[in-house]
Amino acid sequence: MIQKSLETQYSIGKGVPIVNAAGIPEGPCGDGTDVLKALDEAAAGIASELPAGSFPEGLNIAYAKKGAAGPEDIAAFDGGIVPGSGKPSDARYGAAEHISFVIAEAMKADPSVRCAAWFRCDEEFVEKMEDAGLEVSLVRKRHRSIAETVREAISEHSRGFPDAVADISGDSVKVDVLGRDPADVLSKLSKISN
Repeated sequence: MIQKSLETQYSIGKGVPIVNAAGIPEGPCGDGTDVLKALDEAAAGIASELPAGSFPEGLNIAYAKKGAAGPEDIAAFDGGIVPGSGKPSDARYGAAEHISFVIAEAMKADPSVRCAAWFRCDEEFVEKMEDAGLEVSLVRKRHRSIAETVREAISEHSRGFPDAVADISGDSVKVDVLGRDPADVLSKLSKISN
């Protein structure tokens, strides 16, 4: 039991990890340390592998526990990530509400889609995404909820699940790149950042 307690320790912030005294995962979704670790690895990849300036306003990436019930089971970064600027703060649960709702809705359609990256761009960048081979679903959110917009993007996509959902209703395009895990999303971001 002591070994299991040490193996399942977790971080709340930048301090010393907390030992899981019970030695068992928390709740139906587990303790979530695997999610936080995968996000930290993806953030390091985004900060070091993607060219500086590829996402000028930065981006955020979020990842859900298996069976996530809501935003409290989805981790992201406070303040997002800017490629080429070094590693961001540690990921934490409940950090990015918008992207959490996108993932939660995507998981209803396909529970294996548990990760998304969010960023702003112009319409030319959307064309670059399509040229790179990504399947992009264009939507106009306007006065609809995030859930309605994501449902529309998924249902209207003719060839299965889209790689990205692009909301083209504002001055700038808001994009959610969807994937199974942070490595999947990072591979898609790498395709469009070069």
